[in-house]
Parts: sequence; structure tokens; C-alpha cells
Amino acid sequence: MVTTITTLSAMPYAQAKVHKHDDGTIVLVSYSTPVAYIEADGWLYIRGLYSATTRRHIGVFVKEYANIYYQTAKRLYNDGFKYNIYTGEVAPE
Repeated sequence: MVTTITTLSAMPYAQAKVHKHDDGTIVLVSYSTPVAYIEADGWLYIRGLYSATTRRHIGVFVKEYANIYYQTAKRLYNDGFKYNIYTGEVAPE
């Protein structure tokens, strides 16, 4: 269940929303597609790179919520890894 839906603070008018669920999961929805999420235990998953605009949304999301840059998120996706925002650990998905 979604608790709150907010915008990205750096892109408040973008077609991207951040869904914060009761269980602690945070999901980035670009247009109508879930493209990245962070589980309650801190694991960040990138689901695809999509269009140039969606890549910008992902870049802002990972900077705001995971304190990493888009290039790092892109590398994680391309290599099939997940990233823990609390410990900095990288592991295969």
C-alpha cells in the first residue's frame, strides 16, 4: 500500500513521482513505469534505463535517495548489481 506520493525535489514538475509504501519501500515511477526502487532494508534496484528523460529522473532519484550519481546507477544496472544505500555494499541481483 502506498503511504505517500511525492515529486522529486529537484524536478517538481517532471512526469516522475516517488511512491513511499507502508513497508518502507520507495519506488520511482517515471511517467507510468516503475523504474527504480529502494527496499526497506536499503537495497537499490534499477529496472531499466529507458528514455533520456527517464534517465534524468533516475539520476535525480538516486542522488536524492541513495547519494550516488547516475553513472553509478547505470553501471549497477548494466552489470546486474544492486546497491545498499546504508552500507555501500554492492551485490548481484
